[in-house]
Amino acid sequence: MQIWFAKIGFHDQAGNEYLSSDGKLNIRKIMPQEFYESFSNAVKGKNCLIVDDNFAMGETFKACKTIIEEAGGVGYSRSIESSWSYFERYHKDGGGSGIMVDFPSLRTYFHHTKQVTLINYLCSKEFGKYISEISDLNLLPSLALQIKRNYKRALKITDWPKHTLRVMHSEIKESDNWLAKSSPEKIYK
Repeated sequence: MQIWFAKIGFHDQAGNEYLSSDGKLNIRKIMPQEFYESFSNAVKGKNCLIVDDNFAMGETFKACKTIIEEAGGVGYSRSIESSWSYFERYHKDGGGSGIMVDFPSLRTYFHHTKQVTLINYLCSKEFGKYISEISDLNLLPSLALQIKRNYKRALKITDWPKHTLRVMHSEIKESDNWLAKSSPEKIYK
């Protein structure tokens, strides 16, 4: 097994120009030529798993899949967290089943802005606001319950392939053993 890391992020790396003037991915801006040749040789004819910390709009997954496919491989995507409110909005707005992640996590996307808010409360010595925010977080359901709720949401969004549903079922089964608490979800409106 080989592991490759790519620094692609269309939200958190918005200052980087990944696209050429014709709107296609400019691979030279993503990785140096000598790495691309090694990468192409490694993925050609192989199934490749793309893992990202979260999934919302799918631009990072789409870029990684494009790079792998251009090199002759097949890309499959897996998120660690997923924005189910974004999926619901996308579907409601006519996006259909064109969700760009093959194996979405049922864990809710805990947006980094919530973490920044908590840190800012501590830094500005606004302990009352911090305690109130933490108290609200402690009222959230267990992670296992949140995952089961997200599964019900997922089934309403689209008809998932059987292999995706198998992964979701496995995540539900395993979540009963997890000690982590659930997270508040970033809501896309």
